[in-house]
Amino acid sequence: MTTYNEQVYAGMPFQYKIVKDRYWDKVVSKSITVDTVDDVTLEPYDGVTITQDGSILTVSSGLLPNGNSYAGYKGVTAPAGKSYLAIDSSRVYDGFTAIGTPLITGSGILHDIASNATFKTTFYNQSYFWEICVAVHTPETFVGQSYLFGNVSTNRATPQLCTDSEGHLMLYLASSTSSWDIANGVVSEQALAADTDCVVKLSWNGTNYIVTVNDAEYINIASEQVQYSTNSEQLALGYDSGNGVWTGTIDLNQTYISINGEKKQTYTDYSEILPGALTDDDGTMQDWNCFYDGETEFNKAQSMSGKVWLGHKVIESHVTNPFPAVNFTQVGEVTYSGNAATFTDGNYLVADKKLPNVSFFPQNFDFTAKITPKTPSGYNTVFRNATTNVFFGLYGAAWCVYSGSRTTGGTATADTAYWIKVRSIYDSETSSYTSTLYVLPDNGSYTLETLPALAEWEQAVQVAANVFMSEENFWLSNDGNASFNGDMQLDQIELKTGGVPASGTEIDWVSYWKPLDTSVVTA
Repeated sequence: MTTYNEQVYAGMPFQYKIVKDRYWDKVVSKSITVDTVDDVTLEPYDGVTITQDGSILTVSSGLLPNGNSYAGYKGVTAPAGKSYLAIDSSRVYDGFTAIGTPLITGSGILHDIASNATFKTTFYNQSYFWEICVAVHTPETFVGQSYLFGNVSTNRATPQLCTDSEGHLMLYLASSTSSWDIANGVVSEQALAADTDCVVKLSWNGTNYIVTVNDAEYINIASEQVQYSTNSEQLALGYDSGNGVWTGTIDLNQTYISINGEKKQTYTDYSEILPGALTDDDGTMQDWNCFYDGETEFNKAQSMSGKVWLGHKVIESHVTNPFPAVNFTQVGEVTYSGNAATFTDGNYLVADKKLPNVSFFPQNFDFTAKITPKTPSGYNTVFRNATTNVFFGLYGAAWCVYSGSRTTGGTATADTAYWIKVRSIYDSETSSYTSTLYVLPDNGSYTLETLPALAEWEQAVQVAANVFMSEENFWLSNDGNASFNGDMQLDQIELKTGGVPASGTEIDWVSYWKPLDTSVVTA
């Protein structure tokens, strides 16, 4: 027990407050005329609820010992001081349930599918119109019957769609468990190409069952018979009970089932920017304490001066630095799916550093990005200097560089992935810059490290100016007016700089900035 002695004026009201770590504050108001002894018992403060879901740490809102409200917190099991583009497993699945442990890349690609490593959902078509959409990358070699989707355990409870050994699609439909009376292995005339991306859809509109590949019709069966279904989770992705699995991959970001207009999608806005929570993390199971002084902090200390204890949590062993670190500030609302960002007007990213000063030491610049424009109209800006009205991207369907005036060239197709490269090269003889915009359609397997030589790119636009302005902040997807309408693959964007070499020698390019630092990823 701790004893305190204080002098007060007799008959005058006074107040005292007792504060102790991990206990509720106690405030006493009174007045006395003679010496009085108060024996005060403090009530323990239990803290707030702290949960761990994979690498996501969530601290619930609640009251602090001083009676103030705490708004809550969400972070990841990664070093504090940095933000990360993190997958929140609670947001990954929308109407789908994991079977076993599906193997998924950070960009949302389901691979090595097995009976115990995929997803299932309820297929309850009854008399509703419905559509099943599966975005796949086909295998290099088709083998036997490889199922894009089928049933978990109850035969004929769902449609079944597979490929044969030559890549032709085969469709099975049944109105009951007795037989494939609607479609018994109906084979498409066209075959899927090996080792390529495509979007395969099966739909029923009340009169016809239709299979399309990239919106081209492959199978059409006239029938008003209703496919049999149950109210249990029987529709499996990339798997059919007793038959086989899909030997390619499935892009979960584009895969969904829609019944009577109600859409369920496997991956929906599943990434978000979260701060690193742990001050000293080695990945082992540890007893951490959570503290608050305007900012939330996880620390192994039992108490911290000036900070309110919020509770303790045994954090399970985990992969350290599980997500790429973020090297930008977000403005507005940007939607993330894996490492891809989707932009709309007024929403953009600001780089966490400025462009280098080239006034005294000229630099060459090389900017590369993987982008997918949606319906291009007006300006669609990929890169812009923050204060100087110089930018590049699209104008309508044409590639565009704006440097005092608009220069356009080439054509972009909506919903098509492209690599865009802009190089600003300094000519020491004329003391001037030339900037060139190059374009390369994506082949489905290119990365920053495997892009072909520049000679294989299309030169779309060239201007006599440097589009990377000295000591400027720079933005992705904003020209002060119109943002980029589409997607950017943030882990496939890089700005490089290079000194001006002697005549006849190659530029020594050095990485200057990436939106995501993927080097922190260890899993």
